[in-house]
Amino acid sequence: MSMVANAGGPPMSIYLLLRRNSVMNFLGNTAWFFFAINLFKLPFTLGLGLLDFQSFHYIFPALPAVPVGAIAGRKLISRINLDLFQNITLVTAAAAGLNLILR
Repeated sequence: MSMVANAGGPPMSIYLLLRRNSVMNFLGNTAWFFFAINLFKLPFTLGLGLLDFQSFHYIFPALPAVPVGAIAGRKLISRINLDLFQNITLVTAAAAGLNLILR
């Protein structure tokens, strides 16, 4: 499902919402899950020619932004209201699901 339509986000979001995780746990579990999925997909993506090593030419300049985003995100997480976060996540998951159905 992830490689065909990149549609793994909404089901994963619903699953994690049902587990009633904190915002930090929700985001951490989501990040690790999709990191593992994408790592698993990498050989297939390369084998199909969907990604080549020339693509990394565009990726490497953006790498310094990763720790900056991680630090900023960690500071922002503590300010997010859990109920509001869950409602926004549910609405965006529903919108993404509806978008997939209508396509």
